[in-house]
Amino acid sequence: MLDALGKDKPFIGTSSPMWDVGDEDYVEDMELEGLKMHSPRGNSDLELKAKGKEGYRTAIVRLPPSVHGPHDPNFVTYIVAASKKHGHVGYVGDGEHKWVAVHVRDAARLYVATLEGLANGSIPGGQTVHAAEDSGHPTKVIAELIAGDIGNVDIGAITHDQSRERYSPFIGSIWGTKEVMKSDITRKVTGWAPKENTLVEDIKAGVYSKVESH
Repeated sequence: MLDALGKDKPFIGTSSPMWDVGDEDYVEDMELEGLKMHSPRGNSDLELKAKGKEGYRTAIVRLPPSVHGPHDPNFVTYIVAASKKHGHVGYVGDGEHKWVAVHVRDAARLYVATLEGLANGSIPGGQTVHAAEDSGHPTKVIAELIAGDIGNVDIGAITHDQSRERYSPFIGSIWGTKEVMKSDITRKVTGWAPKENTLVEDIKAGVYSKVESH
């Protein structure tokens, strides 16, 4: 595909935290070679970075677990819906591992800024950028906010297996995993900065209040 597009046209790939980085945080310029992939989709990151070194105008936008906002159909919605069904909001372990998020409109602005930077040459080919609104919040804090928003539900620790069973194998696994992405380099090379509500602010504002149990 990239060969057909040529080296003059920008190309952006979408990625996520799909590498085993241990206790480290995800940073934009981290070395990926040799790291274990949680998904074969990680190969596209490697390909786009390699193509960037060959002169192609490629970039990778890495999205966090939660891209939130009105009509969010994904992660937080699943957790809220399952929590209403079970009458219990669960966090895995001690709930101290952090989740990073970004508002959907802020994510869209980052795509635009990245595309413009590739087009005018201010962003080098193969650059990875992170759509992270802040340094994240412990999942226990997020669970407490969800419980407060739902009302009349219990909250407490659950196991990894219980998380996968309750929230789905995919979402449940991620809910129990540290997913911290730094965006310092992103802000420097693109000029991007989040403007919308954070995930915490959206939950407090009742964005997920009307989610139905399932």
